[in-house]
Amino acid sequence: MRNSTKPIPIIVLLLMYSFSSNKRDSLITSMFLLIVIADIISSALDLFWLAIFIYGISNLLLVKMMLETLSKQGKKEVPAYFVLSVILFLIVFVFVIQDKGDCYFSILFYGITTSLLFTVGLLNFKFKMIYANGLLFYTICIRVISDCIYAVVIFNISNIYYDLVSLSIWLISCFLFYKSFILREEKLID
Repeated sequence: MRNSTKPIPIIVLLLMYSFSSNKRDSLITSMFLLIVIADIISSALDLFWLAIFIYGISNLLLVKMMLETLSKQGKKEVPAYFVLSVILFLIVFVFVIQDKGDCYFSILFYGITTSLLFTVGLLNFKFKMIYANGLLFYTICIRVISDCIYAVVIFNISNIYYDLVSLSIWLISCFLFYKSFILREEKLID
């Protein structure tokens, strides 16, 4: 049930973004569309690896969007923060995710793109402490927590409680992404 209904909230948020936004950013729209595609694909377990890969590409679109407004000093700090973030991901990758199966490389790609997203989000907020950037970074953190819980459910123990917690956190993060995009757009226009 989770995977069959998962695209619906993203489609609603894409529509909300389209109607709320004064300047529709093609990167944000593309990110939402890629997530919808990945959500649909993820319902077929034999293509789950492809869905994870597409989610990783959507992360890269967000990174590109944030890099466009990151200061030169912030861009210089990306490598150091990125290494620390990747180390944290590798701990989860090695010790938490037990049976990776045919998703091994997709999970690795997704984790690295998520680490880069986390890094750029943190630096974006560090160098421009506005509410929209703070909310975007907070949202990325919430998404990471949701993904970690979901990884435990998918690859270790199938537990409906953890799955519902993960889905709830994921839905909250999706709404916060939408909200932070609108706030960020308003700040960039000012």
